Amino acid sequence: MKTNRRRLTTVGMFLISLGLMGTANAFGDSIPIGTIMAFGGDTSNPEVRLQLFKQGWLPCDGSAVSTVDFVELYSVIGSAFGGNQVELRLPDFRGRFLRGVDQGAGRDPDAGSRPAPVEGGNMGDKVGSVQHDEFKSHAHPYDKLTERGNIASGSYWKFGTVETGAVGGKETRPKNSYVNWIIKAKDLH
Repeated sequence: MKTNRRRLTTVGMFLISLGLMGTANAFGDSIPIGTIMAFGGDTSNPEVRLQLFKQGWLPCDGSAVSTVDFVELYSVIGSAFGGNQVELRLPDFRGRFLRGVDQGAGRDPDAGSRPAPVEGGNMGDKVGSVQHDEFKSHAHPYDKLTERGNIASGSYWKFGTVETGAVGGKETRPKNSYVNWIIKAKDLH
């Protein structure tokens, strides 16, 4: 591993960038085109974007880029995230959790019905498809006294089932921390 003022750390299968200037040879001489990594730098900063570009990386922000300028990337991802033969769309992972493609494993019950992120992108059980917010269907019924009274032979109680009201946040999610996602777009070696 070579570093310039910053370091890259390998954690499991993910490379998490803790800076901007580091380069790593985790995959031999190059990182495969189309590799997506978590990046700790600020991709909204033009200087950071320029440094990423000089190292062959682009932010996963849904931008359109020329297929002529990024032939290798187009040959790997095609129009999975939208685009055509002139322009390809980069993945737009802003505000999204990433999930592995199900590929028939049966872990995603909605694998076949996942929509494309944008027109022309991949749908179903393919890289690039998305799943919108969802909370597994459920209810919380409980018994509640709905009527009480007296009759000639004593008193009576009547119970009915009532549903709880909606509570919770704006989405269902695990605890999380923000990162920027970047994609290897060119091999500059």
